[in-house]
Amino acid sequence: MKRCKIFWPAVVSRLMAIVGIVFLAVPVGVKLSRITHVPEDLVIWTIMVPCLIGAACGVVAVLVGTVAFALLSARTRMAGRGAALSGVFMGCAVGLAAVAIIFPHVGHAPNGDLRRRCRTNLEQIGLACHTYAADNNGEFPDKLSRLYPSYLGVLDIFSCPIAPDSPRLGECIDEETTYLYAPGHSLSSHPSALLACDKPGNHPDGSAAELYVEGHVEWRAPPFEW
Repeated sequence: MKRCKIFWPAVVSRLMAIVGIVFLAVPVGVKLSRITHVPEDLVIWTIMVPCLIGAACGVVAVLVGTVAFALLSARTRMAGRGAALSGVFMGCAVGLAAVAIIFPHVGHAPNGDLRRRCRTNLEQIGLACHTYAADNNGEFPDKLSRLYPSYLGVLDIFSCPIAPDSPRLGECIDEETTYLYAPGHSLSSHPSALLACDKPGNHPDGSAAELYVEGHVEWRAPPFEW
């Protein structure tokens, strides 16, 4: 009876590690699926939250497994302590895997406001393009500078706030902007056609905000092509 009571913590340790692995399967599946367009809000629920829960399960597995290993008597060393150690090792592996998956996304936190500003900039550019098209027979401008100052009066909108050494724009908008623009579109173009996006290197993690003819903006994970 004594052995059974002491052995249960080892079983719990292994079970918690398995639960952690199940939760980590969600972000791992997202990574392996090579989804190019991942909405920023879904990153929290598909990567951040499962990783945090998996890491918590891993910590519990390590703590419970360590207690089980310490409490098991010498007579049960081969069976009981082996099970306890397996729970500890599995818990450590789960915790390390969770940290490895979540670490690249932690860097987004300090730049959260800047990323929202970048998205808002492209949304404003899209809105200005639609307003321009309404005044020009449905044709979008052939270059971004056509929007200033009649349709967009703030020069900073043409520059990604996260881009390294983001310039203070002057009158040469088309040469100095940190966004790529695709001319030749109109209101009759396919709604999902790419209209503008971040230049490669704007964001340290390689992601990019993309503006479509329809006017909506999405985040695209690397690798991406213009």
